[in-house]
Amino acid sequence: MALLLSVILSSIIYKGSVSGLSEPPGCTEAWDYVEVRPGAHMFWWLYYAESQAAQYKDLPLVMWLQGGPGGSGTGFGNFEEIGPLNRDLQPRKTSWVQTASLLFVDNPVGTGFSYAERPDGFATDVATVASDMLVLLRHFFTLKSDFQSVPFYIFSESYGGKMAAAISLELTKAIAKGSVKCNFAGVALGDSWISPLDSVMTWGPYLYTTSLLDDYGLADVNNAAQQVKQAVAKQDFLKATELWSVTESVVEQNTNGVNFYNILKQEEDGKLGSSEGESFISLLARRHIYPLHSQSLSELMNGSVRKKLAIIPQNVTWGGASFRVNRLARFPVV
Repeated sequence: MALLLSVILSSIIYKGSVSGLSEPPGCTEAWDYVEVRPGAHMFWWLYYAESQAAQYKDLPLVMWLQGGPGGSGTGFGNFEEIGPLNRDLQPRKTSWVQTASLLFVDNPVGTGFSYAERPDGFATDVATVASDMLVLLRHFFTLKSDFQSVPFYIFSESYGGKMAAAISLELTKAIAKGSVKCNFAGVALGDSWISPLDSVMTWGPYLYTTSLLDDYGLADVNNAAQQVKQAVAKQDFLKATELWSVTESVVEQNTNGVNFYNILKQEEDGKLGSSEGESFISLLARRHIYPLHSQSLSELMNGSVRKKLAIIPQNVTWGGASFRVNRLARFPVV
């Protein structure tokens, strides 16, 4: 991919409004790109804490990592979950920015507004994800030295938990060596995909206990889960990932499409199962990546948000490479 713009930029603090997207009330922001490897660029977006009771330096700094891999923190985590504005650009009453500064990072490279100039620039394992993040954090805490003494926490969701664990370990080592200056205070793992086999093995009993599976369905799901376990025992992790996808299909077939994230909901008939010729990676992305990139959120991120940020290269589309991140990354099921 040809590089259209050189994105070695200093931090930009935005004030005012662009195309209907204004600065969150009372909230100071900053954003930037970091070249973490030659041709690999990661995007971060910072909201300073806004509290009537304390200054931002007296409150924690929270870095939010989305799941996937391929989910965008600056998009989904920001506008759909904990940021100062919701997807409709209305102030969020429950935003975490009231009690902490928020650092959203599009991680790994290729997620959200992060991008690679060449196909070989994408991370293909968690070790690379961790080393890339260390480069970003070293840059961030050097640029924003006022945050070096602020308690720093890494919060994560789903597959973000697997990445957060690896990042936290490497960050701890880097701090001990003195290569990163920050007050690392802890890590929080939310519904984390850090022990996938254990999770898969509980699906049948859990859905049976909640009356979403009958005896026959329980047997089907347990049999599928056992195949995943056997592949893991052989250390054939790519096969285990494929069989994990098969197990999800068995769950859908036996529960009339239970939603994987909320068992009180069911998927629409048109979204169930796999299409003819569809790969298991494509099916996994459709189940776990596409829901993080709704049409309305994509329009927001590639519209008014992009104009506001004003540093996104012309050839980069928010979410455009997220499926590639998920497909190329050989992140195993365990």
